[in-house]
Formats: sequence, C-alpha cells, structure tokens
Amino acid sequence: MVREPFATGTVYRDFREYPDRVNRPPRVWTSTRRLMGNLIPALVWLPTVAIGFYIAVTSGDPGGAAILWILGGTVAAWLVTNWFGFYQNARMQRELRRFLLDPPGDDAEFVGFARPSYGSFVDAHEDVGFLLILPDRLKFVSENRSVQVFRVEIQRIHFRPNVHSMIGLGRWIAIEGTSDGQRIRLLVEPRRYSTMVANLLYSRRLAQNLRNWYQSVPKNS
Repeated sequence: MVREPFATGTVYRDFREYPDRVNRPPRVWTSTRRLMGNLIPALVWLPTVAIGFYIAVTSGDPGGAAILWILGGTVAAWLVTNWFGFYQNARMQRELRRFLLDPPGDDAEFVGFARPSYGSFVDAHEDVGFLLILPDRLKFVSENRSVQVFRVEIQRIHFRPNVHSMIGLGRWIAIEGTSDGQRIRLLVEPRRYSTMVANLLYSRRLAQNLRNWYQSVPKNS
C-alpha cells in the first residue's frame, strides 16, 4: 500500500486491491460524462438567452418578450441541470460495481468525491465511487483510488458549498479532522438518485447518519 500525502488530506491508494488498474484512464468517470452534465444544460440555456438578448437589442425593449425568453431559458436550464447534471448516474453505479474486484455491499453510498486541493470548471466531483461506513473508519473506493479516514481522526462533519450550491442543486458533506498532525478533509456528495434535487434532499439524511456513526460507541470498544 502506498501512502500519498496531500497538503490538506491523506490519500491511500491500495495497489493490492487494484494491481492492474492504478493510473489507467477511467472507464466510469470519463471525460465525456463529466462534460455532458454541463453541456446538455448549456445547449438549452445559451440559445434561449441569446434569442432574448437579440430581441432586446433589435426591438429596443429589454422587457416583454426578451425577458420572457431569458427567464424561460434560465428556468429550463435549471430543470435540465437537475435531470441531467448527474449524467448516466445509475449506469455508473452498475459499471463500478462490476469493475471493482471487491464490490461493496448494498449499504455502500454512491458519492462524488474531491480532495480539498481539487478544482475544476467542468465538474465539482474529482471522482465517483462508493463510501463505506465501517466500524472504525470511512472509506471511499473508486476504480483506482482508495481513501480512508479513521473515526478517531474525525472532529467535525458538516456541510460546505460547492459549485452545485450556486444554483441550489447540491453541497458537500465535509468530514474533517486531524491525521499525523495535519488537517484533513474528505469531501463527498451523494449520488444515490438520478436527479440532483433528490440527492440534495438526501444529503441531510446521509450527513446525519454519518454524525450518528461518529458519535456512537465503536463495536470493538
């Protein structure tokens, strides 16, 4: 097992679990899937807003039909983002279960994941995979990444905004603590359901389940 430290977290990549998959191009969280969640809403929003501005400029009236096109396109894009923002979400869950050498149980949570240092204009999620709630730790597992945070290292579980929060369609669940004298933060966002609103609503329940787990007495204590 190779331990890779980051400025704000610690990532554990398990070569024994993924002997032939580490550093391979992802088959589940592909560039196409990252892009489509933004491209589909953009194809709805950009033309309708452009029409609205065109009407405003050519007619000299920024209200009326122009504002209806702009507002209508914005609302339509929000709805499309809700439906398609997590593009092929259910298929990715099935594929990942098939690709993993040790598939997680049905109680594992399908989530988006990011390190605190990660930033992207394409998607808030650096990776997608399963969050396992084990007696002594939380573990995130994807095609070629295994990240774990021990219960004794955790100090706080709370919500943090991400890019999805800007349009009211998501937020991070941040698991924060200290490991080897360094501050760590594990960021996850539920992807259990196909729509972003459903996952946003579910995030409250998942966060509470994590807090209950954290505050409970370990079984081996």
